[in-house]
Amino acid sequence: ASTRVLMSSGVLLWSLATLGTPWAAGLAATGGPLAPLLATRAVMGAAEAAVLPTIQRVLANWVPPGRKAGTLATVISGFQLGTVGAYVASPYLIDALAGLDGGGDGAAAGWRG
Repeated sequence: ASTRVLMSSGVLLWSLATLGTPWAAGLAATGGPLAPLLATRAVMGAAEAAVLPTIQRVLANWVPPGRKAGTLATVISGFQLGTVGAYVASPYLIDALAGLDGGGDGAAAGWRG
């Protein structure tokens, strides 16, 4: 398959599994089966596993040989910086959307339930 199809499929499945994770986790947390959560996470991992080799193939095809190492390092660093950025931004987003303690007005339970 082409790199375009592999990358698109991987990102699509990864995104769908990410969107499905809260539902599956909530199901398992309320006494439901654990299998949907495990399946969702397995799909997420498999889709994510397809993306990195595809990125390397795209860079191998499009980047001149003398610039491949720096370009790959920049792309891979973006994965790590995105993770760190999410860890930094998440508390602020949670507080802005529902409040760390439920918003303070009793309308939302917040992350502490």
